Amino acid sequence: MEAEASENTQSLSGLPVPQHITSLKDLHFTSEQAAFDYYFEYARLHGFVARRGGSKKSQDGVITKRFIPLESQAMIKIFKKAGICVSDMVRFFKAEKDCAPLTFIAKDIYNFLDKDCLQMDSSLLPMRGDAMEVIKTLKDKAAKDPKFFYEFNDCPLPMG
Repeated sequence: MEAEASENTQSLSGLPVPQHITSLKDLHFTSEQAAFDYYFEYARLHGFVARRGGSKKSQDGVITKRFIPLESQAMIKIFKKAGICVSDMVRFFKAEKDCAPLTFIAKDIYNFLDKDCLQMDSSLLPMRGDAMEVIKTLKDKAAKDPKFFYEFNDCPLPMG
């Protein structure tokens, strides 16, 4: 927990900090790991957990996978159900993060929504009424007539 070097230290929220620091945002650390260690301890003292977000990199340093934090995943699902487009979601997350970089990009949101849609069990969201009858009729007709073609995406979320 190496905060900016100073002879005089005080306690800010239970952790030692240089005397001239009045806010946690004003702290400067010698490394990313030192910052994480400090905020992890801060979180532990205040009853919550700090979690490192980010990405996985290949041996040559190329990002191979980005992680979307769980709270952001929940927001993305809510936004999608409300009909908010991905570019507006990204704009929201950038505004929410202030000047800190996002751990994901628009493409990651599209991939998350596609994956989420494919993982949903269609039996949990059964179609009812006329729509189900139309789908059943089309399936039956396709089974009987090899020249008949229909395509149905049973994803419950609109992908537009």
